[in-house]
Amino acid sequence: MHSSKIAAKKKRRESDDQKFDRNVHQRLTSVLELGMKQDVQRRKKWHSADAVLQVLAIRTISAFISSCKNLQDPLVQSSICDIVNAMEGILQSEHVTVLIPAADVSRMLTHFLGDSLCKYGASILIAPLSNLLTYPRSEIAIVCGISLNCILKKLKSVSVSDQEEILGALRKSNAFDNIVAILEDDVTCEDKLLEYYTEITILLSTILYWFPNARYATWSNVNVISSLGALCKVPRISLTMAVLHSYSALALCGDVALKLLENGTTIVLTTLHFMGSSQPDSTRIEAFRLYQNLTRSEGGIIVTKINTKPIVKSVIQAMSEWHGQVEYTGKITTQKATLALEACRSALILRWPGEHHEYFWDLGIDKVLLRLINFLKDEKSKFSRNDGDSERLVFLIWELLGWLATHCEEDFDPRSSKNGIGGHLSDLIKLTCLEALESVRRQCSHVEPLNRAVLLMVSSPCNFIVGCASGILLEFMEKHSFEWLRHRLNRLNTLATQSSIPIPYIHELIVNLTSLALYSSFERSKSFILQYEGPRVLSYFIRMHLSSGRQVSRSSISPHLLNGFSGSLCCWGNVEEWEGKDLILFLSLWALSHLLPRSDFVKNFKEVTEQHQSNGTNFEISEAHSVVGRLQVITSDESFSPGVRWYAACCMSCFGLYGFRSELGRRLGKALKENEFTDVQLVFSNGDNIRVHGIVLAARCPFLLTPIDSHPKEEASKEEHGIEQLCGKFNKEVHFSANVDSYAIEKLVEFVYTGFLEMHPDDMKKVKRLARKCNMQDLKIIISGIPPKWCSPIPACDLSSALTDRDFSDATLVATGMTESCSSSYSGPCSHSMLPVHVHRIILWCSSDYLCALFRSGMRDSCSQIINVPICSKSLDKLVSWFYSGVIPVPRAGCSWDNMNPELQFSELHVFVELFELAEMWFLEDLKEKSLCVLRSHMKGNWRLCVNIIKIAAERSQWPIVGLAVDYIAPMYPSLRDQGELEVLSDKLQNTIGAAHAQLSLELRLGHVWISRPVSQIIFESEIQQNKGSSMVIGAEIYAGKLMAWDYEGKALWVKIVQWLLEEQRGVLQKEGCSTKGCSAKRSAQREKLCSAKKAAQHGKLLSGKGVLQLGLSRRGTAARVIKRISIIFPCSDSRLASLAITRVGQLTSRSLSMTLRHGEVCPTSQCPESDFLNTGINTLKCAVKELVTDVLHVKFKCLHLNSNWKASVFPFH
Repeated sequence: MHSSKIAAKKKRRESDDQKFDRNVHQRLTSVLELGMKQDVQRRKKWHSADAVLQVLAIRTISAFISSCKNLQDPLVQSSICDIVNAMEGILQSEHVTVLIPAADVSRMLTHFLGDSLCKYGASILIAPLSNLLTYPRSEIAIVCGISLNCILKKLKSVSVSDQEEILGALRKSNAFDNIVAILEDDVTCEDKLLEYYTEITILLSTILYWFPNARYATWSNVNVISSLGALCKVPRISLTMAVLHSYSALALCGDVALKLLENGTTIVLTTLHFMGSSQPDSTRIEAFRLYQNLTRSEGGIIVTKINTKPIVKSVIQAMSEWHGQVEYTGKITTQKATLALEACRSALILRWPGEHHEYFWDLGIDKVLLRLINFLKDEKSKFSRNDGDSERLVFLIWELLGWLATHCEEDFDPRSSKNGIGGHLSDLIKLTCLEALESVRRQCSHVEPLNRAVLLMVSSPCNFIVGCASGILLEFMEKHSFEWLRHRLNRLNTLATQSSIPIPYIHELIVNLTSLALYSSFERSKSFILQYEGPRVLSYFIRMHLSSGRQVSRSSISPHLLNGFSGSLCCWGNVEEWEGKDLILFLSLWALSHLLPRSDFVKNFKEVTEQHQSNGTNFEISEAHSVVGRLQVITSDESFSPGVRWYAACCMSCFGLYGFRSELGRRLGKALKENEFTDVQLVFSNGDNIRVHGIVLAARCPFLLTPIDSHPKEEASKEEHGIEQLCGKFNKEVHFSANVDSYAIEKLVEFVYTGFLEMHPDDMKKVKRLARKCNMQDLKIIISGIPPKWCSPIPACDLSSALTDRDFSDATLVATGMTESCSSSYSGPCSHSMLPVHVHRIILWCSSDYLCALFRSGMRDSCSQIINVPICSKSLDKLVSWFYSGVIPVPRAGCSWDNMNPELQFSELHVFVELFELAEMWFLEDLKEKSLCVLRSHMKGNWRLCVNIIKIAAERSQWPIVGLAVDYIAPMYPSLRDQGELEVLSDKLQNTIGAAHAQLSLELRLGHVWISRPVSQIIFESEIQQNKGSSMVIGAEIYAGKLMAWDYEGKALWVKIVQWLLEEQRGVLQKEGCSTKGCSAKRSAQREKLCSAKKAAQHGKLLSGKGVLQLGLSRRGTAARVIKRISIIFPCSDSRLASLAITRVGQLTSRSLSMTLRHGEVCPTSQCPESDFLNTGINTLKCAVKELVTDVLHVKFKCLHLNSNWKASVFPFH
């Protein structure tokens, strides 16, 4: 009885609520009907400017939202869209009494909609809310900022399409400009304005996160940065967190991060201050995240070197504080867990070498990691509410342990430490190795950080760490069989048999390759791996990744390394980890370097090579030679990472090939062979000698030179002599005693010149001993085959140090060209550069065939001390840098380049135009290619820069540069032409750009350039709907014929094409006064063909290109129409379609065709998008008409030069 009364009351209450909802909904509908009308697009808009009605609508909307309990209620869903449209109009009111409640209701509405914002079109509120950010009344601006932040916070949780909708609305609004205007003014730190600045700063950080283009512009605004600095000093937690979050968003741009660090220690001190234990945990978390963004590259560690010790101390404190909380409460809060996680991510600066490693060891990093991992392994402990935090933290601990082992000193031994440093290291190593062996026993394939940590410990330069880790692993291998290793080798063999590795198996492949690299370093397991053809499997993965170009970076398989900001980085492309972006290639080379010395590859290579040298006959390339060829490609290609190239060099040392080939080494090798300009003679005891160049030895190996003023007692300190002491002061003859092996000296000199040498392994000890005496550490490491230390740079063949001594030079380069301002379109003073650069003839001789011929000519210029170079001084500096190092200083691409002054941009690229011209004159192919690459990467997307480059390059007759810039500017040709931006160019250049634009239009229209199905369909549909003329119908036919010839099964597209053809055909018939029933038999037959084509397309039967083309060319028409159609056909790459079109032209009489051409019947209108192309095509057709009429069958499409070589007829410069 009692329960029935309660149910009755509940039912009565629900009935009353429903009545209230209906009343509120009815009142809302009545008010909205008074103020809203439909626009032209039949969309309801608020139109009333009556303040009373607006206030009434706001109150009604507020009451309706407050009464709504469920967004899924049909009654609510039917009114939300009208409410959003009404709020858009009301927020644009000029009455303060309206805006205050309207802003508050907009906040209620955005909170109520949640993730369904875009479903009901709430993104239209972004523009009016953005306009109100600068409203004089702060309470209105605060509420609008809160509403905008509520909308933008949903960006990460909504779908991609909704995300694009919100970002598009934000991009069109003036939110960013208003925020900048607010922060540019003097910041007033009053209590009533602090909430306002907090919302504005949060909004700024959100915009900076999603819009990379806004980051550099914000940093370059000094007033905004100073305002953020002032707000950061206000003792308000929410405001401080917002400012730190904005700094983190700015540091997502690599250029801005470097600028922030270069401008002084302000940002570093601010970060350090908020890392301290006296700050709230939420503030410390944001400070650690900011530090992570500032130190994404090794350059950030170098800049913050002064404050490294206190930073490390703050990191260790944050990693240890959880322990005290556990002892007091028995668990860790979510905030402390997040703090420990971000502190561990900040400790990833350990991946770079430096003195910060000593600070971590001094502060007991090993004890902290051991205590933390023991706590996390306890099943009873709950680290945080999120189980993922516990796993990520364990992975980070293994990551940090691996980096500590990688950069540990060789003689580091905790057992001999007086201060107890590293006392818990052995326990930590043992725990990690046992965990790794347990994962091997359980055949787990998801513990990549754990296997990587053990691999780095076994490969550590520290003998203590290697001994501890190796001992545990060897003990395991003695007690167990290799069944676990056999399983992983079988999995690798299975993956090696596949043409491409599926994405789900990538992580498993990397784990198995890591294990293979680990156990291939032990002799016991190495024999087992060789039995299962491990080197052959690894060579397959190397070949596969070199041919496919597919790269798998470490961050893509290790999400624990990424924080919340990692997904929107920019300008960090030049920052690369030592192992590179292709982890599979790196691990394969690492494992292969351990296995090759005992593999059949080395034996096969030696046997085939010796047989070839003894017989002198050609031989078939074996698998070993293919492997060596790939390794040589890797070592000589600078696009690969240093780690990949180093391990490839270790593999090559097994075949008797040592070092890294380079373009500068190749040039210097030419100088060594031909003995030109030699000034030093190395004399041996047997009378043999080697003629060398003193400047090369002085720059690369000064120990081979004996200074004139040196005494025997000073020989021990020869290493103190640099090139400044040696140049011009060494003997012209250097005599060696009988104890010095001449072959070893010869090989050492070869390496000094080329950076690469080939020798028999039996002679390795002699050269290695000599390299050690001459302090050639790079050669010593390469010859010994020892794996390099992590982060070791590639030994560079560099002679830049030879430029420091002026007395030793025998030639002078003088820049006689004009400075950039003289040839640019910008006004500026004009002057000549006469700054001399002292160089050496041998370097010039081996670098340029032109200078080589000049020095050998015997003319007066060949003996002249001064060589005039027709470039400016800035270009000359880059040229000399390329002569002596093989490297050209390139302007940094990215946000700093995009925001650079246009005059400075042109000045930078003008240098490379000059270098390109000089490279053609002096036959410097490598310099020419590099200059063109720089121009290609820096001109893209900058039409103004392209126009100026076209002008200056055309004046110098550098048509490849003109063609490159024309390709970039062609898509924007119509708008630039209408705006008059191309008037600075000659008519010939403007016609060239117009022809390129016409060709591009045809390529997109006719499918000449293959693009994805959705994009091509959109372009095609829009063009068909805008142009219903017969030329577009022929274009549709050719488009369909070309795609059908490719067997592309896009049935829906073909149905649309045939439908458009039918519609256009009916229009033509009606225009000519013919009905469908009364048309001639010929037209009926043509209509039947089109209907059958439609049916065939609907049933999926593909039409041949010939059949579709006949439908279009079978109509009657003048020669002008036919030629116009054929001009559209020409860009097609199918020669059969072209020959069919030519046959149709041949059917016309020569008389009618010549009359048509003579009377200009084919003159295209300016509205025709193909007009520029047809103007050029008509002239080509005139030349082809005679051949077409005389012998149509023998006319080939390539004779018209309108296919792949269309530029030959369009460009007047080729």
